[in-house]
Amino acid sequence: MTQQVTHHVLFRQKCQTRKPSSWKPSGLLKSITVDRPFERIGLDLVGPLPKTRLGNKYIISAVDYLTKWTITKSIPNPTT
Repeated sequence: MTQQVTHHVLFRQKCQTRKPSSWKPSGLLKSITVDRPFERIGLDLVGPLPKTRLGNKYIISAVDYLTKWTITKSIPNPTT
């Protein structure tokens, strides 16, 4: 399956014609290492979602890379 996906992406005509001329292969993925909790966190914003009765339409989340501790909060707009 990996070979099929790689071939599809590398040789598909539509992908080749829309690829920027400055595109370079990004290389292999590397693990992100952390030594202590909350040394690195990831943030994400999801939405817009259906409005809740409190008027919230978005969910913001923070995840600690080491412990996977997650905190989420619903918010009314993405600039909150």
